[in-house]
Amino acid sequence: MSTKNDVLKILSQSLDHVSGDKIAKELNVSRNAVWKAVKQLQSEGFNIESTKKLGYKLCCTELPNRDIITSLCDDDVNVIVFDEVDSTNTVAKSLAEQGAREWTVVLALRQTGGRGRLGRSFFSPEGTGLYMSIILRPSVGVDSALNITASAAVAVARAIENLTDKDPFIKWVNDVYVDGKKVCGILTEASFNMENSSMEYAVLGVGVNLSSPKAGFPDDISNIAGDIGLDVSKRDLFTARIINEFKGLYSGLGEKLFFDDYKAKQMLMGKAVNVIKATSTRSAVVKGLDDECRLVVEYQDGTSEALYTGEVSVRESK
Repeated sequence: MSTKNDVLKILSQSLDHVSGDKIAKELNVSRNAVWKAVKQLQSEGFNIESTKKLGYKLCCTELPNRDIITSLCDDDVNVIVFDEVDSTNTVAKSLAEQGAREWTVVLALRQTGGRGRLGRSFFSPEGTGLYMSIILRPSVGVDSALNITASAAVAVARAIENLTDKDPFIKWVNDVYVDGKKVCGILTEASFNMENSSMEYAVLGVGVNLSSPKAGFPDDISNIAGDIGLDVSKRDLFTARIINEFKGLYSGLGEKLFFDDYKAKQMLMGKAVNVIKATSTRSAVVKGLDDECRLVVEYQDGTSEALYTGEVSVRESK
């Protein structure tokens, strides 16, 4: 990697200014070499602030920055950035159908038709969120689809812990909460080969509220939506952290490397909930997760059930 790219990586990983002397020592180069690298990056359009006695700071760009994200990812990813899309999942599915390779990452500044589980909309304004979809070509069967969503939830939770002082929890099956508010939604969609019960591809969609919109959240979600309190200038770093965490978990999908963290971070354990199905609503208590990541609940009549994603909506009783 060149000095220029090394400097970019260091600045991308910092939440504040980094002195030229510190960068020079870390890279074992001269301060003049660091200065030249910064000048080159600035000439290429990177917004790097230079402050006497403090050093250099990479400031926010309006769009997610492909080069920064790529440089921060542990392995090769193909990052595609859009100003506006209907839904990053819709774009990613179209690309997957056209043969786009695994680890193609679609990012957008805003979504006009962001989607969540069970057809719900996902509020996706400009400048306050991360909206991302990743194309996957899993070698696992249909029955492992839930593991992809669970792994992503753990990856997001770890990234939040790494870059903020927040303590995230996971609401089965696909939401991440901070301080009792939903800050992240995850939607996994897939194309299946029915003859051999395999996945031709999967698209993992992740939406995270980094900060709250100036005008606040819409009335219909204002009582449940929250944010992780991360400045949008760190969106690219946060994006790369999620990708790197997820890659490690995805590589061990069959071994369920995600499971211990996924179970430990469940926010509904022991809680009274309403299990809402198409034609009924029943009161229950959450008992735990089984080995297939199904939520085990016990109803008031003493019977138990392991719930599958997609068939129910579980809401905590008030």
